[in-house]
Amino acid sequence: MRFASTTVSLLSLLPFVVVATSLPSPSKSEYLISTGAAFGLASDTGAFYAMNFDVRKALPAAVYVVALFDNPENPEIPLKAEVTVQADAKEIQLRSPPIHAFTNNKRYKVRLMLYTDSDHAHLLTSHSQEVLFSVPKQLVRQFSEQYGIAVR
Repeated sequence: MRFASTTVSLLSLLPFVVVATSLPSPSKSEYLISTGAAFGLASDTGAFYAMNFDVRKALPAAVYVVALFDNPENPEIPLKAEVTVQADAKEIQLRSPPIHAFTNNKRYKVRLMLYTDSDHAHLLTSHSQEVLFSVPKQLVRQFSEQYGIAVR
């Protein structure tokens, strides 16, 4: 199992990118292990968190996952995504709503809460993972022009 963590999907922008900032380590919790943490790019919507988690321990039943993503544009109001995961699931993939501004070389946090009920009253477990946003200075202008993303 290899942890796939990229600062941003830069492969289409530059053949080689050197990042001086250290990448966050994959997190493990009772039920999950982080296997991918990155920011994706789309020319029509901007950036988004792209997260993958493997299920380490069998889920007792279907779970209702609530993901809260640090919001670089408004830190007081996290971005949110919800998904229902079946008991026999082996992995969970999540994508955040679009983002259009970041602070460069900053770690952002993603928090998952797994509930056993659709009302989100019975928490089974939680899981957190940091994601690094780091873009070389020479690409900041291209991010703005090509993806509509402001990098501070």
